[in-house]
Amino acid sequence: MFTLFPKGTSYEQALLHYQSREEKMSKLPFINMKSQSTDNKFRLFIEKLDSENPVAGTFNSYGLSKTATVPWF
Repeated sequence: MFTLFPKGTSYEQALLHYQSREEKMSKLPFINMKSQSTDNKFRLFIEKLDSENPVAGTFNSYGLSKTATVPWF
């Protein structure tokens, strides 16, 4: 995204702005999603977390769960 800086902004100030912005950006892979009910578009970020024991649970309409584990193949 292009940002306009006020006149007199130094190169160092602009560089700091973009460096801090880059640090906030996620490095996780994602897929672009679109809600069928609201037509909203969003990014679904995917993170793999290891678990010692399987946990049973329910999955939503996207096949995701906040609590259940999925086997690693």
